[in-house]
Amino acid sequence: MKNTRSLRLTQIAWLIAVFSTWAIPAIAEIDRRKDQFPTEYGYLLAPLPYSMPGIGQGMFLLGNFSNLFDTTIDANVILVTGEARGKVVVFDEIPLVRNHLFLHAEVLDINTVVVNNYDSRGMDTGKNDYTLLEISSYLERNLNLDLTFFDRKLTFSAMRFKNSGDIYKVRDPKGNIISSPSDPYKFSNRSTMLAAQIDLSDDYLDARKGFRVDMRYTDVPRKQSNEPDYYVTEVNANFFVPTVANDTLVLNYFESDANIRKRGTIDRNVIRQELGLQCAAGDQQCLTTEENLIDMFVNQRKHGTASSLGGENRFRAYPDGRFSGAHVAFIGAEYRWNFVRDATPFNFYIWRDTHTGYQVALFAEHATVSETWNDLWKEQRTVIGAGLRLVTQSGSVYRADLGVGEEGPELSVFFYYPWDGS
Repeated sequence: MKNTRSLRLTQIAWLIAVFSTWAIPAIAEIDRRKDQFPTEYGYLLAPLPYSMPGIGQGMFLLGNFSNLFDTTIDANVILVTGEARGKVVVFDEIPLVRNHLFLHAEVLDINTVVVNNYDSRGMDTGKNDYTLLEISSYLERNLNLDLTFFDRKLTFSAMRFKNSGDIYKVRDPKGNIISSPSDPYKFSNRSTMLAAQIDLSDDYLDARKGFRVDMRYTDVPRKQSNEPDYYVTEVNANFFVPTVANDTLVLNYFESDANIRKRGTIDRNVIRQELGLQCAAGDQQCLTTEENLIDMFVNQRKHGTASSLGGENRFRAYPDGRFSGAHVAFIGAEYRWNFVRDATPFNFYIWRDTHTGYQVALFAEHATVSETWNDLWKEQRTVIGAGLRLVTQSGSVYRADLGVGEEGPELSVFFYYPWDGS
């Protein structure tokens, strides 16, 4: 096993070396359109109400701060109040070596969170084919280092990720309790990611011509003998094609593949004991839910799990994590109308920045998810939609996108462009 892992890491190292050798001569040919390390200060403060089945009601207090202390440091803070309590704190672009080495750190610490768990992986489920997993004591930690050269044209990254929590209730989509085991199922995950990116575009933050390619390798080792041991490889490519005036056509290709080194335990009776749902013999709803969860564990332990689809970054007509499996392939196109303005400061008390342009976008996304490579593109779905963006000098892109798919519309609101990462 150690020899296999060393061989994989050696292959990745050689790939990055070859990639860098090709990239460096090409870098000098691309001119950036503006400063790639902005320090213009900006912020947004906003209260966001929530209402979740089984959890109750409350308020998210959101703060997004760009370029603190006249540096590149960004901070996102979310305080969860009401019947669910917790905090999300993210610091990004902390300069360790000016314009070259940056630190990213984030912590999610929430006492109760609810996750949609669909009845099966892949794309063969309906809008309401899910249960709610109620998780307590959820803790997530993420630490990332970015080493960048040539005005952000060549970047190498390393990330360490951990999360843990207890699944202590299973509910139906309306919030009714299906199972409340006396001994909650405890989970914990960890992974290490290595990445290399070449960005031969005219701007790292708001590209209008050129291309950007990101390659990632994520190691997901087993912590216990019942868990799988696997790694995930990903390629994310964006092509920026200038059109009339200042408009841009963006084309994206993304692929994520899990590769099993050693399977975990897939005996259904063993998994049933691990879950501990304690379904009564005549409780058909609980028994069906239990079988669906066992199916999910079996597939995850046989095939591993690649990046999922859904949410604000990719497949924007569906909620976060809507489609998952061992293999994901995605193509997208987005036409961006750029209404260029001179840099104009604004201050609305809870929102301050300097806008440099407005944008209207039309987009289409098409994707597939499967458990095996040979089954890719057997099941497919499509999303179309439109969005509004405010591009700012601080580096934030405030956007609201409305995507429409087979299950209706979904609104996503975020601070950065879609498709920029996995």
